Amino acid sequence: MARKQKQPRLKLHEITAENDIRYAGPLNYQHFQILGWLCIAASQAVFLCRVDSLLEPDAAVYLAPLISVLDYAAALSLPLLLIANFAQILDFRNGYKIQLIKNAGASALVLLLSLFFTGRYIVGAVAAISSDPARAWPALETVIHFAAPNGFVCFNLFIDLLLCTLVMFFLNYRPRRFFHGRRLLLFRLLALLPIAYEVVCMVLKVQSAKGNVSLPLWSFPLLTVKPPMTFVLFLILAFYVKLRERRFRRHGKTHEEYRSFLKTRRNSWNFSVFLAIMMVVVSILDFAVMAGYSLYGATENLIQNIQAAAEATPTPTPNEEDLSWAAELGLDEETVREWMAQAEAEKAALLEGQENEPNTEALIERFEAVFEREVWSAEALGFGGSVQMLFLAPLVLLFSYTKKPRHPMAGFAIPPAAIVLILILYLEGIRELLWNLSIPKLDMDEIIGLLRSFSEGA
Repeated sequence: MARKQKQPRLKLHEITAENDIRYAGPLNYQHFQILGWLCIAASQAVFLCRVDSLLEPDAAVYLAPLISVLDYAAALSLPLLLIANFAQILDFRNGYKIQLIKNAGASALVLLLSLFFTGRYIVGAVAAISSDPARAWPALETVIHFAAPNGFVCFNLFIDLLLCTLVMFFLNYRPRRFFHGRRLLLFRLLALLPIAYEVVCMVLKVQSAKGNVSLPLWSFPLLTVKPPMTFVLFLILAFYVKLRERRFRRHGKTHEEYRSFLKTRRNSWNFSVFLAIMMVVVSILDFAVMAGYSLYGATENLIQNIQAAAEATPTPTPNEEDLSWAAELGLDEETVREWMAQAEAEKAALLEGQENEPNTEALIERFEAVFEREVWSAEALGFGGSVQMLFLAPLVLLFSYTKKPRHPMAGFAIPPAAIVLILILYLEGIRELLWNLSIPKLDMDEIIGLLRSFSEGA
């Protein structure tokens, strides 16, 4: 039998709707939105389980495995929402305008609600029980800086979505007015603004962790949430799309033809494969950066401690000692110094075998303790937070940004439904906590009697 002749591989600019592939992933952006909000609900479940573990030591034993699983799921919330946001931008159905308005509005809403809730209820409650109400806000800031990891709390996911949308907007949008010709380059350079915002947030977090700055409470809703390497992944994807457009249009293709090319299933599959590969690479790189950061910090700390100890306890040498007594005994000072140096050398050689082993063990224990602290610090700053994307990579291969959801308008109901789910979690968590909390139970008949006595006396 004659071998079946292998068809030549299509080049990028040759891909059209007519020669498109049949495969399209079964998952669309709405599925990733649902999974992302479920992961946000999982993060709140983790918080409730940890509170339960603190109040009930017996519950910590069986809640520990559940906390570990939910914690891994919670870390995937932002990558899932970013992919869904990215897919809607690539598909051009909703356009940049809707995404920008939605993410900017949600960011502002979270900011205003957090400031209102903090100022009116938390600070108000502290002021009500304080002898000096004016000191309520500074006192609350001090408490949060001591209680929060590294002195800050970041929770506004929509800031990250807004920054990523802005990067894609400035890199790929084609302005209709003003920015034409050479001015278009200025518009593209505006993509550096959201990148600079991300960098500034990272610097502020690092300085806050080191104790060099104290971030005010109002700045917490403005801080980015995603780990640094997750933002690096998004930048890689943004430049991948931009370079792909340049490759496509290099062969005389128009922008309208490129938009048609983006709607092909072949390009969607290529994007999913590239995203899955980059997730694995970034996850491994993030783990390496976290390990390198922690190892460098632990090693530097250990070296500084050894040097400080050596400087604090200098070892006297025979040349520094007063040997005026040798002349009174008729001995030469130089000869005495040689004897003392020889004796010190013999003593050091004798004690070397006894002291080296415990010193080595002490150094190892010290290094392990400092390394563990550096790992915790690196995780608090976001390093290592992208490792969980390694488990998300296979799911991305089932994703297609060109696949249309059956009910597009249902996407507006996903966030409210998730908020209702979180409220139910809190109500059920408080209910279970009250049932299982080891506190003296109240006698309802006694309370009713006290109320009746109070009402009759009134």
